[in-house]
Formats: sequence, structure tokens, C-alpha cells
Amino acid sequence: MKKYLALILVLLCLLPISAFAKDLDKIQNYGVSVQLREDGTADLTYHVDWLVLDDKTEGPLEWVKIGIPNKHADSFAAISQNIKKIGYLSDGGSYVKITFDRKYKAGETVSFDFSLHQAYLYVLEGDTARFSFTPGWFDKIEVKNAVVRWNAAGVQSSNTEKEAGGYLFWQTPLHKGERLRAEVVYPRSYFMQLDETQQATSEENDDGEGLGIVFGCVVLFVIGVVVICLATNDNYRGGSGFGGGHPVIIHTHSRSGGCVRSSCACASCACACACACAGGGRAGCSKKDFYPGPKQNAPAHTDDVFPMLFQALKNTKEPAQSAEK
Repeated sequence: MKKYLALILVLLCLLPISAFAKDLDKIQNYGVSVQLREDGTADLTYHVDWLVLDDKTEGPLEWVKIGIPNKHADSFAAISQNIKKIGYLSDGGSYVKITFDRKYKAGETVSFDFSLHQAYLYVLEGDTARFSFTPGWFDKIEVKNAVVRWNAAGVQSSNTEKEAGGYLFWQTPLHKGERLRAEVVYPRSYFMQLDETQQATSEENDDGEGLGIVFGCVVLFVIGVVVICLATNDNYRGGSGFGGGHPVIIHTHSRSGGCVRSSCACASCACACACACAGGGRAGCSKKDFYPGPKQNAPAHTDDVFPMLFQALKNTKEPAQSAEK
């Protein structure tokens, strides 16, 4: 019975720490303004009001990364003075990384503005050019108010009926992981310099994330197989318990980071399934240890899970074999 309870505990330990953690932040306002150029590229202007809820678990807020549609972006510019540094970041996806001028603690709101120039946003369909834009979403953060404003000049149709001041707009709160999609169609003749080779594709927006998702599924499958083998093999009934003489503590907070203060984004309708958020977070949180203990019970990281499972298999199997002798 203890063996099966230990197996259940192992599976629970494999769940991300964030599944049980309290919220670190809340985004009060998240706005994106879209202004298209004659070649179908866009000038994107962002405004974010980011409220820090917790500065103890991961430390104060020092930087964030915001997902952008793809790697074909340039002219990154800080508009607000509280941005110390801004630039493109490729971290399992396409992001703009914002480093602030100071540390922000619990209860403080950092309001920041920035802009960039983005290409590969449209798909040509006959005599029309279709834009499908999903701003960066946040898997671990709620957004109280998200707004996309799109210059309405020349628009043939869209998936919103809201228009004011010459702009189409989409407005909604977003729960964790929820996304807002703006779809706009233009007559192809509206643009003077469209380039057919610069159409948005799922490959442009995936940036390798699909492989990460597949790998994750394979990992979970293998773990399931190992657990089933442990639970169904009669040879293990004579074992002395899971993990040997010391308790096994599995630390699922990766050595390379995992405190998520990030988002990702898509440009084409196909990329909604291909694009996924990579791990990221605030500066200073990459090596924090949430489960300190004596040296003999030192935390094991996610990288060590498989060696530990196979060692457990060995420890439970050997006593059974000696009993048969």
C-alpha cells in the first residue's frame, strides 16, 4: 500500500509548481494599437498596466517578456521612461523583452509603453488580404481589460462590430491562457507594395514550440508506462518501499527557470494550434529552491526524474528477487 501511495506522490510532484502557487501578478490593462503600412507590415504600439501581487515567491518584478507574432520584427522602441532596455528575445518563441528601470514590489503597478514594426502578418486569398492577429496571451496571469485598436481605413470586413474614432476595436477581460483574436480583411488593391513571399504561415509563428509540446507528451506517456509497470508487476510485492531509506523529494522548478511572467502571440489563424508559451519570468528567479532540506534529502530537479524512477524500480525489484532465493 505504501508503494502505491509513493507512486501517487511522485505523479503529484511531477505537476508544475505553478499549478499550486498563488498569483504573482495581475494585468489591469493590456492594449495594442495596429497601424498598417502600404506593404502590409504593421506598426504595433503597446500599453500595459502590470500590477505586482507577490514579491516574495519570485522576488520583485524587474523584467517581463511579451509575445509577438513572429521573428520578423524590428524598430523596437521604448515610449515610457521606466523602460531601461528593450529588444527582441528568442526563447522557444518570439518575444520582446522589457527591462525596467527599477524593481517593483507587491502592491505597485508598473505602467509601460513600447512599439515595434512587425512583418509577415497577412494571408493573400484571391483579391483580398486577410489579417488574423492574436496579441500575446498570458497562461498564468489574468488580464482585467484587453483592447486591440485597429485603424479602420480601407477595411472590407472584420469580426468586430465596434468602431469609434476611425478605429475598429476588440475589448474583453482575459482569464489565464485565454486569447483575443482580431480578424480583418482588406481588398488586395488597398496595399501598393504587398509581397507574396511575406505571408504569415504556421511555420513563421511556431518557432520550434510544436516540438516542445510533442516532447512533453512523450515524457508523460513514458512516466505513465513506468508507473503502470510498477503497479502491476507481482515481483515488486516483496520490496522494502519506494525510493530506499531516504524520502525522495522531486523539485519540478527547472534549473533554467520557470517562474512565468511571459506571453506569446500569433499572426495567422493556423498558428493558434502551433504556438505555445515557453517558460520565462522575472530576473533573479531562475535558481530559487522552493524545497530546501538537509543535504541527504536535497531536492531533485525535473532533469533527474527518470533516473530516480529507474532507481526506484531497481530498489523495489531486488528485494523481491532475494526473497525468491
